[in-house]
Amino acid sequence: MSATFLQICCFYFVVTPFHTMNLQIITACGHSDYFLYLEIYKKIEFLLLIVLTYRFGIIVMTCCVAANSYLSAFINGWPNRKLIGYPPWRQFADIMPLFLIAISAGAITKFFQLQALNNWLQLIVLKMQFVHAAYQQTVNNWLQLIAGTAIFSTIYFGLAAVTRQIPKDIFTLATKIKSKFHPVPQA
Repeated sequence: MSATFLQICCFYFVVTPFHTMNLQIITACGHSDYFLYLEIYKKIEFLLLIVLTYRFGIIVMTCCVAANSYLSAFINGWPNRKLIGYPPWRQFADIMPLFLIAISAGAITKFFQLQALNNWLQLIVLKMQFVHAAYQQTVNNWLQLIAGTAIFSTIYFGLAAVTRQIPKDIFTLATKIKSKFHPVPQA
């Protein structure tokens, strides 16, 4: 059950940068009155969603609130089409390639976890004689997490590199980090 909530929260928090960016732009342009109206509208909408969905259970309620976060991000971006000329549909269109890459990488990783990876990791855990039987499932879960993260990261950055969606700043940051831990010897 907690894994389900974590997945719903991930879906919900994908649009948090849009909320923050749009609200910061509105405030920076001196329209705190828009900010207040948007927040009041979203709180009323949120309460209405909870009242309408509480009878169907917590999963349905959280799914509806997560889906509503996308509508709220669109509503937060609406004033910015006039303030800075950057409408919400362009904001979503600009981020869509990375969103599709992340969904693709997640689907491929899930496929690997459901198929061969799970059997392979269970075999490794069973071969470990030093792991007590009570801890074998815990070790298997940790190995799945580590392997899943490695697979997802490899696929995500591979697809991003192939489609040229990796920002140049990542390479600059990686170079700075590398030089910090592995300084170039002075001649």
